[in-house]
Amino acid sequence: MILTYPIAKAVFTKIQADITPISLMITTPTGKILTSDQPNWTNETLSIPSEALENTSPLQLINQADPVYLIPLVFRSQKIGYLGLVGSLATIDPLIKIVSRSANLILAEEMFNANAETRQLPATRAKFLDQWLHRDPDTFSHDFILLGQSFGYDVLKPHRILVVSGSITSDELKDYALHALPLSDNNQQMIILDGHNPTLDELSITQPAGISAPTLNLKQALQQAQSALNQALTLPITSPVDWQRSQYITLLLSSAMQLKRPFSFKSNSNTTDLLNTFRVYFENNGHLQQTADALHIHRNTLNYRLDMIHRTTELDPRNYQDLIFLYIVFLGHRQGENGSDTTLSL
Repeated sequence: MILTYPIAKAVFTKIQADITPISLMITTPTGKILTSDQPNWTNETLSIPSEALENTSPLQLINQADPVYLIPLVFRSQKIGYLGLVGSLATIDPLIKIVSRSANLILAEEMFNANAETRQLPATRAKFLDQWLHRDPDTFSHDFILLGQSFGYDVLKPHRILVVSGSITSDELKDYALHALPLSDNNQQMIILDGHNPTLDELSITQPAGISAPTLNLKQALQQAQSALNQALTLPITSPVDWQRSQYITLLLSSAMQLKRPFSFKSNSNTTDLLNTFRVYFENNGHLQQTADALHIHRNTLNYRLDMIHRTTELDPRNYQDLIFLYIVFLGHRQGENGSDTTLSL
């Protein structure tokens, strides 16, 4: 049996509200503090003697100079944690018996409620994944956690979600993927990545994709991954984009578009030529002859078009700093107006 945070929090809240207002904590059997009325204690670990791990006797410890009396929390004859009463023994001694009995009764009630909820869960992998994608981590019950473990998922650890355009073979992600699931919209596929939380450099993917930040909340992870994929498809970028990077790109494009709008002259009949000229010029690293050859135009024609861009935008594509800024805004134009089919790479 595992004492989860939601159950520990429920037991803690009821004891503190209904029985005693003294300082309390609830820990795992190994002493990790799950919840407490002292914020600086949360996630700390008490030094539980090794011999105490095998029995259900109360313990007296010192934590940050405060005496703590640990009452075992027992469910179905198994110790699954401790309730800690903070204070001198003289202060808490009158409360020990009633708090001990009440805590374990409340624990049994909370465990029963959690089990009653999850007894109705479908025991198929697909339905479990659907539940996982739509549940808040704070609502994970004990049985839900165990059901996840039976399918090979540790729902209490952060995961990332990768969403790819099209489909991808499991062999390409065999070291990381826990499960791949087709999404109903836009021919996309969702892949749940395991606790290794691989970086994009570790994923051998050469198609548009979005990947979320590590999180316990899979619903949030799916939204992040789809947002990043949309960024990759809109620009477009022919490689995976992680969600955090997509936020930087959006901010950069937004800032650039507020400052300058070089390609807003839609009424000009040469707009398409200028856009295409600029793209090819950038892809050829500003080399005039290579750009002219790629466009099948005379070098003088290329210079004329670059001059027109300079006059229109007040940014000179022959200047390195202006060239980079123009490219950022060019991407913003592509994102906002989707004016070309040509694929670009960042």
